[in-house]
Amino acid sequence: MVKQISVVATIIAEAGSEEIIYQELQRLVLLTRKEEGCINYVLHRSNDESGLFIMYENWKSEEDLNRHNQSDHLKTFKNDNKGALKEIQVYKLTMIENDK
Repeated sequence: MVKQISVVATIIAEAGSEEIIYQELQRLVLLTRKEEGCINYVLHRSNDESGLFIMYENWKSEEDLNRHNQSDHLKTFKNDNKGALKEIQVYKLTMIENDK
C-alpha cells in the first residue's frame, strides 16, 4: 500500500529579502501544484515575522515527493535565492491513522 506523505517546511528569508522570497515562493507554488502526485502545496506567512514562511505539502507517495525534490523549479528556487535565504528546514511526516 502506497502511503501519502506530508511535508512541513519552514523557510526564513534574510533581513531585507522578505518580499523577494515571498514572490519566488508564490512562483514555486504555481509550478509545484502542476506536478504529478501533488495533492496540495500551501504557502503560509507568519503574521509576526514577515520573513518566516511555512509550506504545507501533501504528496500521494514518497516517490512523488522525491521527484519534486529533483525538479528543475525547486533546484532553481534554491540556487537563485541562496543569498536571500537564511534557513530552510524540511520535516517529512506520515499520518498516524487511528485503528479504532
